[in-house]
Amino acid sequence: LPPGEHTLQFEWERFSCVALGLTLQSPLLHHVTENHFEAAMLGIQRCIERGYRRIGFAFSEANDSPQVGERWLSAYAGGQLRLAPADRIPICPGDPATEAEFAQWFCANQPDALLVTHARPVLDWLRKLGKEVPRDVGLIDLGGDHPELNCAGVCCNPTRIGALAIEMLIGLMHRSEVGVPATRHEILLTGEWREGFTLPPRGA
Repeated sequence: LPPGEHTLQFEWERFSCVALGLTLQSPLLHHVTENHFEAAMLGIQRCIERGYRRIGFAFSEANDSPQVGERWLSAYAGGQLRLAPADRIPICPGDPATEAEFAQWFCANQPDALLVTHARPVLDWLRKLGKEVPRDVGLIDLGGDHPELNCAGVCCNPTRIGALAIEMLIGLMHRSEVGVPATRHEILLTGEWREGFTLPPRGA
């Protein structure tokens, strides 16, 4: 659904239904989505493996729905526990962050790597701060929806999400299951790590 929209009025009792992603919060339907938690954990793991120690996190676009955001954020909070206490930094305020919020947070905490939900705005904000990626800071794009930027990140193929949703839908139709389910089922699709120029080994 579009940013800010989380409900949908429909004659659900007449149809077999499967939702794509997590933006629809009412009613709660069976759904297929990417594994946002695992994507963020993988991003943190790659940063640590490549020598980064002060890993920051920023929500960077308005279409990061609350449920998706909580999954990314939960993984980030857990990943911080794997770092030395002196290297743990708070998340960038704002959901999404503004350019001013990001600038103030970045200058105060000096991360050497960033997990961002969408890379395009953050790359622009860093340039305005005189910071170059990857010379000054590494970056991981969790959204993975702009391959032309050649960012390191986690990519989940939307075609595969759609195919899994159709498989689930066909099963519901064969069983004549219609309406809002009493027990919602969730299928998580694991994303794939995509190399990019934005996360070389630290000091390379």
